[in-house]
Amino acid sequence: MKKNYFLLAVMIFTIGLYLTNNKKPAHYDLPDIPGIKIEEITGIVITKADSNLSLEKNSSLWQISPNGYPADQEKMAGIIDTIKNLHIVMLISELKNDVIFGLDNRNKITVTAYNGDSILREFEVGNTGPSRSHTFVKLRDDDRVYYANNSFRGIFEITADQLRDNGPG
Repeated sequence: MKKNYFLLAVMIFTIGLYLTNNKKPAHYDLPDIPGIKIEEITGIVITKADSNLSLEKNSSLWQISPNGYPADQEKMAGIIDTIKNLHIVMLISELKNDVIFGLDNRNKITVTAYNGDSILREFEVGNTGPSRSHTFVKLRDDDRVYYANNSFRGIFEITADQLRDNGPG
């Protein structure tokens, strides 16, 4: 009986030693999102399942395309700030279960920022996370779902009528 306990203790010690010396932290690399300058953004397209909202910068003012209606510059500042400061904080899923994150074709909002014809940044906006301080997002050419800092879905759920600057009220 003592022999069995001794062998069990040796096995536990050996396994513990192996796990301690060969411990690799479970980690993943978050995607590197290159910085962009506000001045570089000359166009933005916000695409939902049933609509597209196109915005163009004319001089220093934003306009709603194709009619050239002036956009509310304060609301545009929030849109541009969110695009510029997109910050990924955590990988959430590598599975293709987009519906639970609001990233399926019916619910996602695709945001594309341009400099001329070149895409500066493109991402899909899903639901606000359970913490209410994060948003589920997918990046261009990446099927994984991430948490992005801040709750910003509402910023992009805007219509052309809501974004239009109707002048002094």
